[in-house]
Amino acid sequence: MTFYSRVVVQPQSITPHELNWLKERNISVYAYLSVGESFTENESSVAKNPHWNSHIADLTAEHWQQHLQKQARELQKRGFNGLFLDTLDSYQLLKPDYDKAAQQVGLVNIIKGLSSTF
Repeated sequence: MTFYSRVVVQPQSITPHELNWLKERNISVYAYLSVGESFTENESSVAKNPHWNSHIADLTAEHWQQHLQKQARELQKRGFNGLFLDTLDSYQLLKPDYDKAAQQVGLVNIIKGLSSTF
């Protein structure tokens, strides 16, 4: 990874020593964060993504928004330079009668919250 000035990693797969080693070499390290899905079913889960066997989150749910904010704060404390956000469009997989406009508003709120953390 030393050939790159920025890298994205799974935060659970990198040790504090490895993170510091990369940062000492002026490499910005971004933590992967799934915004719209989780592999663990929880109270914010509203549907299943059969392609990944994951659970699509209700982006309007206070529980989910707080969960993401907590993760972001923990990643910042660990020393990551920023976040790589994924699965932002997973709400598009919800049934057509699902309120996708509300999901979009929830997504905007999530992004605003995460950008205030990083």
